[in-house]
Amino acid sequence: MRIGADSDVSRRIGLEHWHAQMQAMSTSISRLSSGLRINSAMDDAAGLAIAEKMRSHVLGARQAHHNAQDGISLLRVADGALTETAGLLQRMRVIAVQAANGTWSDAQRAALQLLMDSSLKAVDEVARTTAYNTIHLLDGSRSGLTLQVGSTAGATLAVDLGGAASADGLGLGTAGTTTTTYRTVTTTTPDQTVTTTTPDTYVTTPGPDQVITETTTTYTYSSDKSGVVSGTVPATNSPTATATTVYNIDNGEVLLSGAQVGTWDAASHVVTMNEGWSVAFVTSITNGGSGKGQFSLDVTPHTTTTTKPVPGQPVTTLVPGTTTTTVIPGTTTTSQVAETVTTPGSAPSLLSQESAAAAVDTIDAAIAMLSDRRATIGAAENSLTHAIAALQVQEINLAAAEGRIRDVDIPGEAARLAKLQAAAEASAQAVSQALLSQFAAVNMLLGALDQSPAVQRDDKAAAGPAPVNTPAKSGSATSSPPSQAKSASAPAARPAGSA
Repeated sequence: MRIGADSDVSRRIGLEHWHAQMQAMSTSISRLSSGLRINSAMDDAAGLAIAEKMRSHVLGARQAHHNAQDGISLLRVADGALTETAGLLQRMRVIAVQAANGTWSDAQRAALQLLMDSSLKAVDEVARTTAYNTIHLLDGSRSGLTLQVGSTAGATLAVDLGGAASADGLGLGTAGTTTTTYRTVTTTTPDQTVTTTTPDTYVTTPGPDQVITETTTTYTYSSDKSGVVSGTVPATNSPTATATTVYNIDNGEVLLSGAQVGTWDAASHVVTMNEGWSVAFVTSITNGGSGKGQFSLDVTPHTTTTTKPVPGQPVTTLVPGTTTTTVIPGTTTTSQVAETVTTPGSAPSLLSQESAAAAVDTIDAAIAMLSDRRATIGAAENSLTHAIAALQVQEINLAAAEGRIRDVDIPGEAARLAKLQAAAEASAQAVSQALLSQFAAVNMLLGALDQSPAVQRDDKAAAGPAPVNTPAKSGSATSSPPSQAKSASAPAARPAGSA
């Protein structure tokens, strides 16, 4: 028998089977842990497509179930409102029958008419306010609606709500109404001109300073009486005497050309002129006791000019008043004015015995119409109830069918996993046996080489005494993991459980 020491075909075949079994074990563990036979499209593409289609129908049936329940809720709201309307109609019929009796006066019939009109208003109010999820049901704005009660596009149920359930819609006419409207009134005020006038005012300001020039004249006096003039004496009037003027003194009078022009004071030696100036002499200028004398006198003026500032006089200025004109814009005011409009009604009249009898027939027709609408709504409720029951059965059956396709068979899959685990263990043992067979061939070759004489001589010459080869004990064995290609040499042994 040929043993190939340089080939690992057996080990590769074992490893290939081992990897395939490990992959199958991974798939089996994934199914058991998730509870699903189909975890991805690669598990079962056709089964996945069928299961997804069934799941769509299951979810659609579940939502259709909710839709039908919502439809029943809506219909019950409408039926409840119509029940109240039916009660009002019955009350109106009782009033009409009462008014048809001939025992009532006109005033009493008018009171019964008020009751009829208030009942009609109540019917209109019920029709106006009845709504489900903001959808008005009885005011005539919606005659019907379509409910989606299946998982497919065409699985619908049409519900007829009829027309308006108001008094007019039931053929009872309308009650008189009072409507309050608001009219917009715009009031505009014109622009206003306001004139403001301020009076004249006087403003006093200090005037500019002024410079005043003053002229002062002094005089010096000289006479032919040398050294006899005592000084100058200011005069109030300008002296007219000159050096050629000769004055005579005679008994205290000063004469000029025979005319008295002054006086002589012999005691003080002073000549006083009538012009207001005087001259004092040191000594007397008269002759002894005669009291006469003569002298010449020259008066020389001396003029001195000086300036000095004088504060200015206050100046008063007239400031004219002003006139200001201001325009105040007009305003526009918008207000709402309430206007009440009363519309007469066309309700059944109870003001006479004949009209009251006719009103009974009119109300009977309205009750019959209302009963037909309630019957239609009740039939729709029954249809929805049956649809809900059918949807529940459909949902259960479709969910079961999907589970049979998608869910895992746990007992079968557990048995398959146990089988795969045993097969994987056997593959690992086979790979180990293939490795031991290769090691045995190599050991045999090495033993033959060690016993060759030529090899022994060469070894002794090169390295001294040959090493002692100790044979392995009987029954000992060395094994390697499936992934190890080569290991230390060991005698071949049959592993436990190997074929």
